[in-house]
Amino acid sequence: MEETLTLEDVISAAYHGSSISKPDSILKNFKETALSEMEAMGLPHKKHEEYKYTPIRKVIEKMLQTGDADNEYIPNVDVSSFVYQVEGNHLIFVNGEFRPDLSIINITDGLEITKIDESSFKEFGEVINKASDQSYNAFTAWNSAMFQNGLSIEVAKKTNPAPIFIYHFYQSESLVLSHPRILVSVESSAAVDITEKSIFTNGQVFSNNVTEVLLQQNAKMSLTKLQNHDEQSVLHDGVHVRQARDSRFDINTFSFAGKMIRNNLNISLDDENCETNMHGLYLLNGTTHVDNHTAVDHKKPHSLSNELYKGIVDGKAKAVFNGKIFVRPGAQQTNAFQSNNNVSLSEGATINTKPQLEIWADDVKCSHGCTIGQLDEEAIFYLRARGLDEVSAKAMLLNAFAEETLQNVTQEVVNSEITEMISNRLQ
Repeated sequence: MEETLTLEDVISAAYHGSSISKPDSILKNFKETALSEMEAMGLPHKKHEEYKYTPIRKVIEKMLQTGDADNEYIPNVDVSSFVYQVEGNHLIFVNGEFRPDLSIINITDGLEITKIDESSFKEFGEVINKASDQSYNAFTAWNSAMFQNGLSIEVAKKTNPAPIFIYHFYQSESLVLSHPRILVSVESSAAVDITEKSIFTNGQVFSNNVTEVLLQQNAKMSLTKLQNHDEQSVLHDGVHVRQARDSRFDINTFSFAGKMIRNNLNISLDDENCETNMHGLYLLNGTTHVDNHTAVDHKKPHSLSNELYKGIVDGKAKAVFNGKIFVRPGAQQTNAFQSNNNVSLSEGATINTKPQLEIWADDVKCSHGCTIGQLDEEAIFYLRARGLDEVSAKAMLLNAFAEETLQNVTQEVVNSEITEMISNRLQ
């Protein structure tokens, strides 16, 4: 009788059969420990509460059954026509590996961009462990075991370098298993603006992204993610953030297309007077499945978190939102607000939303809420009475609904691109 292999067995075999298995080193030991942790935890299945509505394990297993992954394939990618034509640092990943040779790096005082590989890992290992220990899971461990040529961005204190744009290119004749790893460290009183997007040329892709952010005292960071994926692609995106005193973190997540997208956002407010702003928009049709899971952990007094996610769901698309706010004992005078609003445009659309508050302090202002509804027929009638056709009237209302999520996108070229994508989709 033929032995049945689990998904963890397949991942382990891929690890030991790849070029990752080298003579003993700090990086190899780190990867083997992570592989053991991933195997012990197991990738989540449908009975796992956190993945109840998003059967990502089943989808990954099906991808592996229908296509052989070629992790040694190195495509020759022409990136010039895809990068934004603005001054800044344009950093290129190809099939999950950071490629300095294809990147446009304009190093200025206070900015250091480094490839995380065998030669440089010793200085990053301790920082990586510190960044992800508050939310370590099987996907993070899988990434730790498999990533090749990660990216480190370090911003020195009291500096504000030119904006950073990160592009993930995917191209292969077969299945791509991608594990991009990004570490961002912003020192005290420094600030950085980062935009991240994906470009697909061909091939079936599973990408397991991990981004770790460390913000020191009074540091500021803005991160915008543009997720407009190929219909065959599956993305698991984990962002883990730790904030020191007086720091501010803004994140904007825009999801438009892909077979399945799972966003895990974990933010730990480790000291007083921290601020976090989270904005998200998912604009879905066809059979796209997008799941946003957020967790904000208030550990000290006088901090603020503000969360607004909006969804417009059409066709047979599925949207999932689960937002958690934790207020620890002693974290008095915390302000934490969470809102998830959805518009369903078809009977076949599915929306599951679950806001959660867990509060162990008594002097706080916290609120959460969610809505699922349809377009206001009276508003449509009002606009049509003033000369608009039905399609234009609905598009105007939906544009107004989505516009609020764009307020923290600071790069004009990115804001314009997202605005155009929203308008084109709604028309």
